[in-house]
Amino acid sequence: MISQVRMFALGTAWVGGWGFLFFTNPQLICKLFRVKDPTPKRLRAIKITGAIELALVFTGCVLTAVLGMPSP
Repeated sequence: MISQVRMFALGTAWVGGWGFLFFTNPQLICKLFRVKDPTPKRLRAIKITGAIELALVFTGCVLTAVLGMPSP
């Protein structure tokens, strides 16, 4: 069975990776989701979504570092 620490690390890498990709390369995200001609408004919304994801990952990591992992 996978430990809680490894699951946290995997979740951080997954959500942080997608957040970083959304924030740095919204055109690639549009291609992945098959949007042919993305509007500037859509690109800005994708970039904002990535920034929010990165902020949530950072907050989660800081809170886990301060409070620790909950014991089972």
